[in-house]
Amino acid sequence: MIGQITRHASLQTLEGVGPKISEKLEKIGLLTYSDILFHLPLRYVNRTELTAIKDINANHYAVIEGFIESNAVVFGRKRSFICKVTDDTGSIVMRLFRFSNSQKNQLKTGSHIRCFGTAQKGSSGLEFYHPEYILGAVEKLPPLDRTLSPIYPSTSGISQNKLRQISKLVFEHLKPISSQISQFEDLKFLHNPPADVDLKSLELGINPIQKKLALEELTAFQIGFLTQRQTIKNFISPPIKRNLKLRKFSQKLRVSND
Repeated sequence: MIGQITRHASLQTLEGVGPKISEKLEKIGLLTYSDILFHLPLRYVNRTELTAIKDINANHYAVIEGFIESNAVVFGRKRSFICKVTDDTGSIVMRLFRFSNSQKNQLKTGSHIRCFGTAQKGSSGLEFYHPEYILGAVEKLPPLDRTLSPIYPSTSGISQNKLRQISKLVFEHLKPISSQISQFEDLKFLHNPPADVDLKSLELGINPIQKKLALEELTAFQIGFLTQRQTIKNFISPPIKRNLKLRKFSQKLRVSND
C-alpha cells in the first residue's frame, strides 16, 4: 500500500477535479489517490508514432497528421459532420455524428490536425468515427507519447484524456516510502508501459508485473483471512452468570407445562 497520509487523499485536491468531476468519478468508485492507482487499464493504444494515411488498415488503431481539405454537414440515415483529412500520401474522412457549432467552427478548412482512432469501413472508404484529435500549427502540437496510452474503464462525462491526466497527476504527487517503492513502480508501469513492451502479454494479463501484483494481492488476502480466523479462535467468551429470576421462571414454566 502507499503511504497512509497520501493514499487516502481526495481526488478533489488535484487541479482540474472539482465537485462535478468528482461526482462522476465516484460513480466508478474513484474517490482517492489509491483508487486511481488500482484503476488499471482495460487495454492500451500506441500513440508513439505517426502512420501515413495510405498505410492505414481497417480496424487498426492509428495516429495521423494532416490538414482539413474540406468539411460538410451531410444528411443520410443520420446527420453527421465530416472532415476530409489529407497528408502527403492520401486522404481519409473523419466523421462526427454528435457535434456542436463550436466543433464545426474549430474544424475549419486548412486547419492542421492530429487524429487518434481506429479506422473502419464507411460509405466513403475507411473512416474515423469520433476520433480524439488535436488542432494547431505543426510546431505547436505536443510531442508524440513516449509510452503506450491506457484505455480505462470510464463513465459518461469523463473522457479517456481526463482519466489519463488524473492518473498522471496522482503519480506525480505521491511519494511512497521505501518499503512501497516496488509496488508503486509496478503500478506506474501498468498505467504507462513502454512502447516496446510485449502488448499481447499485457492484454492477456500474463505480463510478469501483472502476475507479481496478483500474487501480492492474493497473499495479502490470505494473511488477512488467517489473521481474522486466529483472532476469532483466540476469543474467550465471558462466563454467563446464572440468573436466579430466569431460573425461577423456568421452574414455573415447567410446572405449568406439567
